[in-house]
Amino acid sequence: MHCTFSASVTLETAVSHEELERNIFRALVQLRFLIPFLAARTSRLPSFEYQFAYAVPQSLQDLRDWAKEVLHFRSHGT
Repeated sequence: MHCTFSASVTLETAVSHEELERNIFRALVQLRFLIPFLAARTSRLPSFEYQFAYAVPQSLQDLRDWAKEVLHFRSHGT
């Protein structure tokens, strides 16, 4: 099972890539704590059923690693 979400944002004022990434990271971490299922992983069992697993982050680095894995930034233009 695979779910993909995407968003497109148009900003009225210029924001640096670093500031934007930092703010999105914070929002994503808060969302993960509100909806842990967001970070659940799925795997198919031999019986063709699916299993969900959630790893509780043990450190801030765990959260950074997860966010880096799920966030992908793409810039259009300059």
